[in-house]
Amino acid sequence: MIFCLEAMLGTRYQENTMQVANISKLESDLTSCEEKLKAALDDQQSIRDEYIGLSSELIYEFKLRNSNANLSYMSNVVFLESTLAQGKVLFESMLKAYQTPV
Repeated sequence: MIFCLEAMLGTRYQENTMQVANISKLESDLTSCEEKLKAALDDQQSIRDEYIGLSSELIYEFKLRNSNANLSYMSNVVFLESTLAQGKVLFESMLKAYQTPV
């Protein structure tokens, strides 16, 4: 009887140990996936930021070269003004970067 109980307890102990190992592996895999996801999202955010900068710079340059351009399709005046202001800053910084010192 005692031998049977010891065998059952030994089996349960092995099962519990395997469960702990499986949980540890799953937690490790989850951490790895979270890190990869965070890296991918960071890359995506940097691409998005660059796209927004280029878009506002292009809108500003278009408006600069075509002063009579009708941008009324951008119905939000605040958005248009902030985009033009941001584009102006980016455009001017690009010009300064390409100028060579005399």
